[in-house]
Amino acid sequence: MSHGPRVPLPFKLMTTYLVVAGLVFLPAFFYLRSVLVDELRQSIREELDAELSSLRDRLSAAPPDRLQETATLLIDVLPQRLTIVDPAGRVLADSENASLGNHADRPEIRDAMANGYGTSLRLSDTTRESTIYAAMRFPAQGPARGVVRIAVPTNRLDTSIRDTTAFLNRTGAVSLSAAVLLSLVAALVVSRPLRRIVVAARAYAAGDFGHPVGVDSGDELGEAAQALADLAQQLRGRLLASGANRATLHALLDDLPVGVILFDARGSPQLVSARARELCGLAPRDELESLNNIAQLGGQAEAIRRVLKDGTATELPLELPWMPGVRLGARWVAIYGPDGEHQPALVVSEEPVRSGRCDLAAEALRRAASKLRDAARRTVDPCADPAFGAQLARAADAAETAADRVAPPAAPTGSAPLKVVELGALVAGALDDLRPMAEAAGIAVERELPQSAVRVVELQDRARRALRRMLEGAMENSGRGSVLLLRGTLDGACVRLTVRRPGNGHEAALPAPLVDCLGGSEGCRRDADGTEAWVALPRA
Repeated sequence: MSHGPRVPLPFKLMTTYLVVAGLVFLPAFFYLRSVLVDELRQSIREELDAELSSLRDRLSAAPPDRLQETATLLIDVLPQRLTIVDPAGRVLADSENASLGNHADRPEIRDAMANGYGTSLRLSDTTRESTIYAAMRFPAQGPARGVVRIAVPTNRLDTSIRDTTAFLNRTGAVSLSAAVLLSLVAALVVSRPLRRIVVAARAYAAGDFGHPVGVDSGDELGEAAQALADLAQQLRGRLLASGANRATLHALLDDLPVGVILFDARGSPQLVSARARELCGLAPRDELESLNNIAQLGGQAEAIRRVLKDGTATELPLELPWMPGVRLGARWVAIYGPDGEHQPALVVSEEPVRSGRCDLAAEALRRAASKLRDAARRTVDPCADPAFGAQLARAADAAETAADRVAPPAAPTGSAPLKVVELGALVAGALDDLRPMAEAAGIAVERELPQSAVRVVELQDRARRALRRMLEGAMENSGRGSVLLLRGTLDGACVRLTVRRPGNGHEAALPAPLVDCLGGSEGCRRDADGTEAWVALPRA
């Protein structure tokens, strides 16, 4: 998946800081310039108003016959351009030219005659320059004797605006330069811990769980670094526990009387027991090649495909090219891998599988199942993988199923080894077998059994195993933390044990009838609300 060109994080952070600084600075820049320009114009108007008020008072105080003389005197001493007109608009005196035309149509003159004061900003007809005009009638009260006007070119205002804008530009340039520098420093400060976290994560991925993160800050980056360090310690503990579990599994497989070879989903060998090496004549120099050849032999590849497809165990003879004349028994079974998918496993025996009774092979498998069951009960190490005990329990169930398929017991007769057990003890024993699985999945089982003591018929632990598999299937198809209810009811000559769970998932609990030879039954029923499995055991 393409993600486009890589942009370094410091550049992104710096760009973000600059955008924020620009969003703050640019509006402030234009606002300040506008405010300063308005203040300059207002300042000029206030100066003109003050001077006009003084001129109006002096002209109002001058006698009519000396008005021209007073106007001439004021024009000589005033630095701004001064114009005095009579009520008809004729120019009485002007700083630039005394022989000007009638000014009655000038907007500031009209406003001054009408309202006492007028101002305008326009191009001067005389100087051809942009000029600010301010005019005031005199006297302030009574009949108008004329209008005094002051004209100030806007070049003074333009100069002030240019100076102000230049100052703001220089200030903005310095501010932006400081913002660029500070944003770069901030980006580097923020990105350095992230780079250290990335380096540590890559070291952990390579197996170096002792690599220090090197980030110790009291913010979210420090929390992320601490969480990464804690994760590394947990992974290290899990890997150590997994290695211990694998060593335990090796020891258990080597102790089995039959050979076991575990393959992955692609058919590559993963684990070989010592007995399998002995039976299959595997030499260390070509062991891997020989194991790969086993998976490709005629009939074996088809058995593997069937096992991976639906989990159906397959038995067939095994003849190895490097051991001519030797015929072994092969049984392909399905186990669950770390990803929850089926993986094939090969159980190799000295004699080929036969359809008749094989008491010796069945007894060996039952002994192996007993050892696996005992190992599952002893798996109490808190550092171990919590699912390991459940995996051992499943392996024991698989061995017991294989024993039943190899040598199924005959229907009980008067001399058959029948036993009578109490129902409560039978249920407690089945739940004890499933304890590792229940603890790993956080599943609790509540019991509702008949109040009176009920005893049932048992043969070769078939009733207990049927009950255990029914509960195992319910646990496998229930969510973590679920609570299952095991209910026992009296049904004529049998006691019926049922467990119900929501959903319609695969029932792994009842792969084959176990209690038919006892006169009991087992099965499941699905409806819209869920699945109900039951085992009916004959009462003693």
